[in-house]
Amino acid sequence: MRISQTNDLESELLSLKQDYEKIKSEFQNYKLRAHAALQKSATGNVNDIRISELETVKESLEAELRERMLEWEKSLTKIKSLQGDLLALKDHSSALESHIVRLEARVLDVPKLREQIEQLQRNSLNLAEDHQKTVDQINAEHKIYIDQLKRQMQDQLVEIEELMKSKNDEHQSLQNISEV
Repeated sequence: MRISQTNDLESELLSLKQDYEKIKSEFQNYKLRAHAALQKSATGNVNDIRISELETVKESLEAELRERMLEWEKSLTKIKSLQGDLLALKDHSSALESHIVRLEARVLDVPKLREQIEQLQRNSLNLAEDHQKTVDQINAEHKIYIDQLKRQMQDQLVEIEELMKSKNDEHQSLQNISEV
């Protein structure tokens, strides 16, 4: 939209320049005619009226020239402003394009990252299974060891009880003998 405004203003500026050149040319012609008219008659009422008319036309043309020049300057200022806006938009567009490129690169990284996450999850599951197997094996070995210790303790308890009974019997026997 700003480009079309710039083009419109440039075309208006060109038109104003052409108008300016036309008015300038007309003014030059007027000056030549006025000068020629003044030289033809050094005095005279008709000449004074004609000179007065020509001066009025001259003033009118000069006023129109000034007005066109002001319009031309305003158009030129507006064109410069729009060109500045256009440059700013180009810079912004370039920044957006580089941002899009970075985002597209990140989008391309997503499948790779997803694959890495899935691989880490598989590794984690495998490690968890291995860990559980190891824990189960250690628990089974401990149970066997505990069962063996229990049997050994029961066997030792039985031996101790037998030994105690034997010692009690022996003690009883010795007591009986000592009483007799």
